[in-house]
Amino acid sequence: EGSPLEMSQVLGDAGADMSHVAVGHLDREVYSLKSLLDLAKGGCYLQYDGFGDTVFYSLHLGVYDRPSDIQRQHHPALGSFLVVNL
Repeated sequence: EGSPLEMSQVLGDAGADMSHVAVGHLDREVYSLKSLLDLAKGGCYLQYDGFGDTVFYSLHLGVYDRPSDIQRQHHPALGSFLVVNL
């Protein structure tokens, strides 16, 4: 869960223009809204591979407590950072 945030911090620290960075595969990499918010605060785009596809959501350490697609899409802090590949 921490690697997307760590990667975005490395890019930011190296001087990358975070408005040109998309962190991908978040469907299967980030499991909490707090982590998504922390990632979005860095200014990068959040990319999901499959809205509505629950294959990657099944069981992560026995926890099934993730924001739904609608919650992510309409969250005031996340909505403008989402990129959806359909």
